[in-house]
Amino acid sequence: MATPPPYLPSKIDIWTILSESRRILKAHSGHFQALSLLFLLPSSCFLSIYPFIYQHFSPTIESHLSFLEQNPRIFPIKLPIFNLLYTLILSIFSFFAIGTITFSVFHGFYGRPLNLLSSFKAASTSFFPLLSTSLVTQFIVYGISLVLGLVFFALIKATQF
Repeated sequence: MATPPPYLPSKIDIWTILSESRRILKAHSGHFQALSLLFLLPSSCFLSIYPFIYQHFSPTIESHLSFLEQNPRIFPIKLPIFNLLYTLILSIFSFFAIGTITFSVFHGFYGRPLNLLSSFKAASTSFFPLLSTSLVTQFIVYGISLVLGLVFFALIKATQF
């Protein structure tokens, strides 16, 4: 078990953060390897497999044009559902990874014992706050982007007029 730092540094710089991170990782390397294996490895596998699955789901130009000629009203729904499912799975894994790793680092910093069960409990309690924070920030970013896009569009139309 790691001991907490004997002092809290008055000046926090990159070297202090790196040394504390190294101390925590050395003291609980097996715990962090297990968390990486459970949450970060599936995310990286999904990211590396995505282009091949996307190629399978996305129609080529010829099949898309022939599809439009045959049934112009039917929308190929496979690709948006696949993208939504892919985003949902990656978001769940990343929120659980953030929750467990943050909980583990916090307790490792103060020298408290770590186990996987308490990390999973922390991930389940922090999932919904992380999800709501992510949704609110996305709405804010999209709102600002929409307003700036409309202003830019209005400026372009004003210069054309």
